[in-house]
Amino acid sequence: RAAQAQPLLVLATERTGDAVVAEEPLRAFRKHSSELKLAPLSLPHCEQLVGSLFGAVPNAGRLARLLYDRSGGVPQHCTELAQWLVRKRIATYHAGTWVLPLEVAADELPSRVGQLAAGRLAAVSSSARELVESLSVDGAPVPLERCVALAVGHSAEQVFDALSELVAIARDRWRRG
Repeated sequence: RAAQAQPLLVLATERTGDAVVAEEPLRAFRKHSSELKLAPLSLPHCEQLVGSLFGAVPNAGRLARLLYDRSGGVPQHCTELAQWLVRKRIATYHAGTWVLPLEVAADELPSRVGQLAAGRLAAVSSSARELVESLSVDGAPVPLERCVALAVGHSAEQVFDALSELVAIARDRWRRG
């Protein structure tokens, strides 16, 4: 009973552009809440973010400036660009420390956020990519039966394997934040 008299803070996040799965609960939540839009990171904050990702290593400041310029200070985009550099082996981990490049050529780093998504899709199997392309036209959650039906030329087992691959990627992204 004592808990009923205590204030409660509920903090929730929502990514701009994400599909809403449960409209009524979200509407009720918004009705009784305040919205706070996050401002982009400043260059010093972007430097702190890069430092938290790679440590205090040479060229971290230069890289932070580049990621800041390319991401517009959006933390998610900055982090995704840093992950891109690691995936492309432009930033490497050697002997217990990160090695960052002195410079990054303009064509080595995506200039648009959409290129990051395309890069992630390039890393998945062709079955998973075809499934994503088929599902991308739906603006709502897609039932499993529809996934199988949309995957023309693929068996149900192949569709389940592709879905498992995509779920694993999403889970890993979620864990990394």
